[in-house]
Amino acid sequence: VKKLSSDIKTVEILGEVLEFDTNIIHDDFSPMDAPCWDSLAMVNILLALEEEFEQEFSTNEVLEMRSYSKIVEIVTSAVEVS
Repeated sequence: VKKLSSDIKTVEILGEVLEFDTNIIHDDFSPMDAPCWDSLAMVNILLALEEEFEQEFSTNEVLEMRSYSKIVEIVTSAVEVS
């Protein structure tokens, strides 16, 4: 249940921050698919994720957040630990 919930919330956050239709966000969705996914957008994604999931992500975790599926993996792992 936590994975599905974090998956849905993460896609909603990406869609909102990047102003993208959530129906086109797929597992391999990355900055290559969304030119607006720049460093400022990443900061906004990170802030939204931290607020939504009440988590703080390490620098290494943030650096690994290079695709939708990787973000979901990191978020799910953090939520399960807490």
